[in-house]
Amino acid sequence: PEITFDSTSVTVKEQRGDAADLVVAGRLAIRGVTQVVSIPVHVTFGRQGLSATGRFAVKQSAFGITPISVAGVVSVKDLLEIEFSVSADK
Repeated sequence: PEITFDSTSVTVKEQRGDAADLVVAGRLAIRGVTQVVSIPVHVTFGRQGLSATGRFAVKQSAFGITPISVAGVVSVKDLLEIEFSVSADK
Protein backbone atom coordinates (compact mmCIF):
# COMPACT_ATOMS: atom_id res chain seq x y z
CA PRO A 1 0.00 0.00 0.00
CA GLU A 2 2.98 2.35 0.35
CA ILE A 3 6.21 2.99 -1.53
CA THR A 4 8.88 5.30 -0.08
CA PHE A 5 12.35 6.41 -1.08
CA ASP A 6 14.82 8.02 1.32
CA SER A 7 17.98 9.37 -0.31
CA THR A 8 21.26 8.87 1.53
CA SER A 9 23.69 10.51 -0.91
CA VAL A 10 23.96 12.36 -4.20
CA THR A 11 27.05 12.11 -6.38
CA VAL A 12 27.70 14.39 -9.36
CA LYS A 13 29.01 12.26 -12.23
CA GLU A 14 29.21 15.04 -14.83
CA GLN A 15 28.16 18.66 -15.06
CA ARG A 16 28.04 20.73 -18.22
CA GLY A 17 26.32 24.05 -18.71
CA ASP A 18 22.83 23.98 -17.27
CA ALA A 19 22.68 20.19 -16.88
CA ALA A 20 24.14 17.53 -14.61
CA ASP A 21 24.19 13.75 -14.41
CA LEU A 22 23.89 12.48 -10.85
CA VAL A 23 23.64 9.21 -8.98
CA VAL A 24 21.16 9.31 -6.12
CA ALA A 25 21.62 6.48 -3.62
CA GLY A 26 19.05 5.59 -1.03
CA ARG A 27 16.59 3.18 0.51
CA LEU A 28 13.56 2.09 -1.52
CA ALA A 29 10.77 0.49 0.54
CA ILE A 30 7.92 -1.43 -1.06
CA ARG A 31 5.38 -3.40 0.98
CA GLY A 32 7.52 -3.09 4.11
CA VAL A 33 10.71 -4.44 2.47
CA THR A 34 13.64 -2.04 2.08
CA GLN A 35 16.43 -2.36 -0.49
CA VAL A 36 19.39 -0.06 -1.19
CA VAL A 37 19.32 1.35 -4.74
CA SER A 38 21.42 3.71 -6.85
CA ILE A 39 19.49 5.76 -9.39
CA PRO A 40 21.00 7.67 -12.32
CA VAL A 41 19.33 11.08 -12.60
CA HIS A 42 19.67 13.75 -15.29
CA VAL A 43 18.97 17.28 -14.01
CA THR A 44 18.44 20.41 -16.11
CA PHE A 45 18.58 23.80 -14.39
CA GLY A 46 16.57 26.73 -15.71
CA ARG A 47 15.78 30.27 -14.65
CA GLN A 48 12.46 29.27 -13.14
CA GLY A 49 13.48 25.95 -11.57
CA LEU A 50 14.76 22.53 -12.49
CA SER A 51 13.66 19.26 -14.02
CA ALA A 52 14.97 15.78 -13.26
CA THR A 53 14.46 12.51 -15.10
CA GLY A 54 15.64 9.01 -14.41
CA ARG A 55 15.11 5.33 -14.96
CA PHE A 56 16.08 2.25 -12.98
CA ALA A 57 14.99 -1.34 -12.47
CA VAL A 58 14.30 -3.53 -9.45
CA LYS A 59 13.22 -7.14 -9.07
CA GLN A 60 9.76 -7.57 -7.61
CA SER A 61 10.95 -10.71 -5.82
CA ALA A 62 13.56 -8.63 -3.93
CA PHE A 63 10.60 -6.91 -2.24
CA GLY A 64 8.70 -10.09 -1.46
CA ILE A 65 6.39 -9.79 -4.48
CA THR A 66 5.73 -12.89 -6.56
CA PRO A 67 5.29 -11.95 -10.22
CA ILE A 68 1.81 -12.82 -11.49
CA SER A 69 1.41 -16.04 -13.49
CA VAL A 70 -1.82 -17.33 -15.02
CA ALA A 71 -1.90 -21.12 -15.40
CA GLY A 72 1.80 -21.06 -16.23
CA VAL A 73 0.99 -19.62 -19.65
CA VAL A 74 0.97 -15.88 -19.09
CA SER A 75 3.50 -14.44 -16.67
CA VAL A 76 4.82 -11.04 -15.68
CA LYS A 77 8.57 -10.43 -15.65
CA ASP A 78 10.27 -10.19 -12.27
CA LEU A 79 12.17 -7.09 -13.40
CA LEU A 80 10.18 -3.90 -12.86
CA GLU A 81 11.37 -0.78 -14.71
CA ILE A 82 10.65 2.53 -13.01
CA GLU A 83 10.83 5.78 -14.96
CA PHE A 84 10.22 9.22 -13.47
CA SER A 85 10.14 12.90 -14.29
CA VAL A 86 10.11 15.63 -11.63
CA SER A 87 10.01 19.40 -11.99
CA ALA A 88 10.43 22.11 -9.38
CA ASP A 89 9.65 25.80 -9.74
CA LYS A 90 11.27 28.62 -7.78
